[in-house]
Amino acid sequence: MAYRVLIIDDDVDFVEFEKKLLQNNGYEVITAFDGQEGYRKALEESPDIILLDVVMTTEDEGLQIAHRIKSQAPIPIVILTSLKKGTGSREGGVFVEEYIQKPIKPERLISAIQRLLRKAEQ
Repeated sequence: MAYRVLIIDDDVDFVEFEKKLLQNNGYEVITAFDGQEGYRKALEESPDIILLDVVMTTEDEGLQIAHRIKSQAPIPIVILTSLKKGTGSREGGVFVEEYIQKPIKPERLISAIQRLLRKAEQ
């Protein structure tokens, strides 16, 4: 059974890029194009990991959604954004497992996903 990845990002082209990359690496992909849809799908679809943009409708929508998701389910979240922040730290009051700055390097994204999924299985 393939791991399920939820991508929450309002950039349709970036989502399509990520989706193809992940599918080519054997992942099942679920997409959402805004925070509210992403929050709903996170709870309904129970993905194994979430890739989440920060800046969508508002400057910090992604962090708000990350906080809401984390309060409901222990799903690993990888923040993908053009904003500069730390990695594996509290950002906007919520713990995120990984923080990758755009433009992303495909090998770094796949490596981070694999590492976090292995960690979640332990």
